[in-house]
Amino acid sequence: DEVWISSSTKEIGAVIEVDGSPVGDGKVGDIWLAAQRLFSAHKFNY
Repeated sequence: DEVWISSSTKEIGAVIEVDGSPVGDGKVGDIWLAAQRLFSAHKFNY
C-alpha cells in the first residue's frame, strides 16, 4: 500500500504514517520512487 500527497511547493511526497499507524510497511514504496524519478526528469527537461 502507498499513500502520496502533492502540492505545488513540495511536489510529490510519500506518506509513511497516518495517525500513528504505518502505511504498508512504513517505508517509501517502489511506485512512489519511480513516480518521483519520472516527475523530476520531466521537470528537468521541461
